[in-house]
Amino acid sequence: MKNFVISALVMILLAGCQQASKKVLLVFSYHQEYEWVEEETRGVDDIFADRNLIVEKFYMDTKRYPDIESIEKVSAEAISKIKEMAPDVVLVFDDNACKYVAQEFIGSDVPFVFCGMNADPEDYGFPAKNITGVEERGFWKESLDLLRELDQDISKTAILLDDSPTAHQAAKRIKKITSEDDITEVYMTNNFHDWQSKVIKLQDEVDALGLFVYFTLHDTLSGQPIHADEVLNWTLENSKLPEFAILDFTVQNGALCGVIENGYSQGQMAAEIAIRILNGESAESIPIMSPAKGIPVINRHRAKELGITIPDGLKENAEIL
Repeated sequence: MKNFVISALVMILLAGCQQASKKVLLVFSYHQEYEWVEEETRGVDDIFADRNLIVEKFYMDTKRYPDIESIEKVSAEAISKIKEMAPDVVLVFDDNACKYVAQEFIGSDVPFVFCGMNADPEDYGFPAKNITGVEERGFWKESLDLLRELDQDISKTAILLDDSPTAHQAAKRIKKITSEDDITEVYMTNNFHDWQSKVIKLQDEVDALGLFVYFTLHDTLSGQPIHADEVLNWTLENSKLPEFAILDFTVQNGALCGVIENGYSQGQMAAEIAIRILNGESAESIPIMSPAKGIPVINRHRAKELGITIPDGLKENAEIL
């Protein structure tokens, strides 16, 4: 009888350990050192802390290798990883992981949670029986409104983006939620020389620049990638126009202002959904979510460079860097 009780206790403890050690795979569209990915990761880590989960990470690196051949190759590797690992839930970060990985598992028994997605969910067939997540909507109109509070003379604006899948989805969203009176032009290129020429040309054509993604530009002659910091720094040094942005690090790194959405909150919200699924809820019972509002942020150093005085009201209601 004693041996039976001990065996039963061991079985219960083992079952408890197996339940606690659920497997989670994080599939990132980009590389580990990308600032947005670092923020997403911190958000996930803070929610997963002390939960005794087995967490593995896979980086598709499609910012630095944006050609379709590289994307298809790494997507196949991610899909194989999922099949081999058989995780209890997969978190996919940003559009390429949604489009090239999660889409392949629509209707399967593997639950997926997405975040940082710029496309409309229906573009990828979401939500699905096994897929839900967090949209990244981008506070474009709100950011432009904030800029106009700083400079009431702003009328014509143009938005500059690289020529990446993320940028194309963002451009569709921008055109959908803004008018031609708000945004007069959306310009995309992966050629740094063309980017530079456009910035110079726009100085006499618009009153402000919008900046979003600028991570897949390359040198015209060598074909080598241009680091994002170099693109932003050159743009700020060679433009007299005020800028608005929707990513926190763009404002932190020098752009004038924006109502920002950060990767941390995206990762945090996605991880919270993943925990609900691991605790027994189905993906299809959890509606797709999006951040309710962004954070107004103003870069005081850029304001000073541009000769812009920050109104007292904004000093109280916005984060001043």
